[in-house]
Amino acid sequence: MSKSHITPGKLVATGSIVPELHYGPYLHDWWIFSKEIAQDKHYPIPLRLGLEVMIQLNNNPFIIRIVHNVHSFLQPGYICEGRGQSSGISTSASAAITSVYQSIFGSKMKYAGLSYLGLDQPETAQKLLKGITFRPFIIELENITVFVSCLGKITISNTNKVGHNYAALG
Repeated sequence: MSKSHITPGKLVATGSIVPELHYGPYLHDWWIFSKEIAQDKHYPIPLRLGLEVMIQLNNNPFIIRIVHNVHSFLQPGYICEGRGQSSGISTSASAAITSVYQSIFGSKMKYAGLSYLGLDQPETAQKLLKGITFRPFIIELENITVFVSCLGKITISNTNKVGHNYAALG
């Protein structure tokens, strides 16, 4: 089987940040936490609702769009379209891209979705982070990972307990 030629993604539409999705209970599905090897730190890139990226597979353009998941409105869904074919809403970018590619080319080739979108390219990441005032972050303690989605402030009346403005998912 010949190898497929892949051109990294080009941002077509940035989409929208939706607080209920990007800072809610499924925030880990709406952000890509890439790790900078040089600085050994995580930095988040949002998967915005309505985000569209064009990739080239075997010199054919494919559009990947992020929508609401059919099974859970709070999680992302992925649609891939190319050469008149559509994946419908899939639960992963990989499934969406692979289904359309296989339908068009009659191949059993599989794609690892998000890695092809180029969202971690500096210019693309900068556009996706524009206007974001708070980026969730990760705290790792041994084998526990905590996603921190928002911070609040402690007032004098609640100094001994966590207030309602704090949220973290573990």
